[in-house]
Parts: sequence; C-alpha cells; structure tokens
Amino acid sequence: MGARPTKIVVSGPDPRGLWHWRHHDGAEGYHEVPAGLADPDWKSGTVVTARVAHHHGGPIIVAIGNSSVDQPGDAPTLLVNGEPFEVSAERYLEPGVVVTAVVRYRQNAGAQDGESEAKRRPAVVVDVGPLTVSVRGVFSRNTEGRGQRLRDWQEAGLHSGSVVEHDETIVSRGDVGEVIGRLSDVDRRRLGF
Repeated sequence: MGARPTKIVVSGPDPRGLWHWRHHDGAEGYHEVPAGLADPDWKSGTVVTARVAHHHGGPIIVAIGNSSVDQPGDAPTLLVNGEPFEVSAERYLEPGVVVTAVVRYRQNAGAQDGESEAKRRPAVVVDVGPLTVSVRGVFSRNTEGRGQRLRDWQEAGLHSGSVVEHDETIVSRGDVGEVIGRLSDVDRRRLGF
C-alpha cells in the first residue's frame, strides 16, 4: 500500500543506539525507525511528520518529513478506502476518455436490479466528480436500441467494433482502471460529448 504522511512521536536512542516511533495518537504500538532515517537533533518525545507505509507485517517509515503536510495551504490528501488517492498523468479523466471500469449491467433485457452483474469492461467517461465517475459502458455487440456504434474504435483503444451504451452508470474512482484511449472528434460529436 502507498505511504501516507503521518504525525509520529520518536523516542530513543535505546542502549543499542536505535530510535523507535509510534503514531502521535498512540495507535499500533512502537516500531523501530529504519537505519539512516533518524535525525541526530531528535530528542525523546519529538513529534515529526513521516511517510508511513502499511504492510502486512505492520507500518514502516519510508521517509521523514513531507512537504505536502509541512506547507500550509496545500490541498488536503483525498483518501479512498483509507489510502491516499493520487491521479497520475496517465489517468487524467475527462469526458470522452475511454477507461476500464467495473460496470454493472443486466444479463437479460428487462431483468430486475437483483439480477444485474458487474464486470470490468471499457467505458467512456461522461462526467468526473471528486469521488465518482459517470461512465457509459462499451460493448462488442449491439443489443438493439441500447447504444450507438463507434466509427473510430481503434482511436478509442478498442480491439474491435464497439457500441457505447446510451445509459450512464456512476462508479467509484476506485473502480476506474487504466486509460486506454480517447473518442475521435467524429465520435465525440455523434455521441454528444
């Protein structure tokens, strides 16, 4: 899991010269500060900011200090499922971008919501919110009246002729995968993007 900025309290050095740390709120007990990260100016009880990663074996410090926490006025970190969410340049989301996403769909026409399933499939981004993304699913077969066929499916990063459904679905940002392409200008106009 990713490292996140955390306020910690340090204590030490112990008789072996090692420093230890705990979360500022006292959670999770004491842990050893990795060799080379201890500051010679520390005193027992000093509160510092560290980047802490949580692994199966417990939390570990990967760096001391964090400019995003130490600088007032920086945007707060957005957490998804308790982990920092950072959008990389490759994952820039805007209307018309084609991504993979976990999209719910009905197995049979007219099926009740209880009969719907979810599947990771290509989808076109319609709108982007802080925690959710509105998408329109992409299917290889056109279930009549359900969508519109793409003219430039290769530019959209798809492997075969595809249909973009008319209905929008809202998914969590955590259910959005990689960007695989973009709709062509022609398809954007045809689909109303």
